Amino acid sequence: MNVLNYSMKERLNMTNLEIKEKIDINNKIIEDIMNPGKFVLNNTVYELLQENRKLQNACKHHFVNGYCEYCYLEETL
Repeated sequence: MNVLNYSMKERLNMTNLEIKEKIDINNKIIEDIMNPGKFVLNNTVYELLQENRKLQNACKHHFVNGYCEYCYLEETL
């Protein structure tokens, strides 16, 4: 599932659990990429972070201890 190719309407129709799952997958890829001893172009990390931002924009947030439990967005006052 590549959200970068989804329309805004399609992203808005994702459930919070689907958003969380996709962000978790993206974060795992980023973590693996940033692992010492591996060379990777920064474009991959940038694209995944942009995808996470789009998912966060579509999330119906539920904040617990200052962070959304689904998309990890920090709550702002």
